[in-house]
Amino acid sequence: MKKFLLIALLFGYSYAQTPAGGACSSDADCTGDNTCVESVCTVPEDPINDGTAADCDVASDNRDKIAYQNLNCGCKNDCE
Repeated sequence: MKKFLLIALLFGYSYAQTPAGGACSSDADCTGDNTCVESVCTVPEDPINDGTAADCDVASDNRDKIAYQNLNCGCKNDCE
């Protein structure tokens, strides 16, 4: 009986959640706030990172990586 309980506990606590990009069947399979979209764990869109920042200062302050890249902010001072 003790072996059965030990095995049941081990299996009950060994369920691992899937990181972003991994296969899933429901949101419960994914880590954190990730959701299961078309059987793949997906990071929900960050409303700040939506590409709408109009200049590099705003893109940098708001962590808008899409606008930062589109505006070529990384090359503002040191790229040719």
